[in-house]
Amino acid sequence: MLLVAAFLLAGCGFHLQGVSRLPNTLDRPHVDAPDRYTDFYQSLTEALEVSGSRPVPASAQATAVIEVLRDESGQRVLSVSAENRPTEYEVFYTVDYRVRAGDRELLPKQRLSLTREYSFDERALLARQQEQELLRAALARDLAGLVMRRLAALPPLPPPGAAPAASPPDAPVPSPAP
Repeated sequence: MLLVAAFLLAGCGFHLQGVSRLPNTLDRPHVDAPDRYTDFYQSLTEALEVSGSRPVPASAQATAVIEVLRDESGQRVLSVSAENRPTEYEVFYTVDYRVRAGDRELLPKQRLSLTREYSFDERALLARQQEQELLRAALARDLAGLVMRRLAALPPLPPPGAAPAASPPDAPVPSPAP
């Protein structure tokens, strides 16, 4: 039975997701954020380290700067009971960021936002707070994963001082037939 499952998974193209390798531009990134203690900042720096990058504390030492412009989370009431008490909440997490290497902008300002809903029982007030914190941390990890996929898709930059790639010569344009 196990063998059949292995063949079915192999046949459908399934494979385990590995760590995506980042381009050489992000070998030594600096994450510039107003608050270094948010769930997103912690998740992003951890994801960078797992991918093989070595985040540096100062932008002067960095090969690229990931600038976190907005790192915001919160919750909204989605529904209320007949007694006008909240019964369902939505937790949201939004980040704005951009990526620069020297004076070159690799990624212009990007906004990512995720939400999750959860039910609320007023008899379990402490559990609600804990569930909200767990959801916020999970959203931050998911957002960091999205940022990492966008960073992995960046093209590598040539090393400093290298000549730019030569452009192919223009092909002659045929003249129209009379």
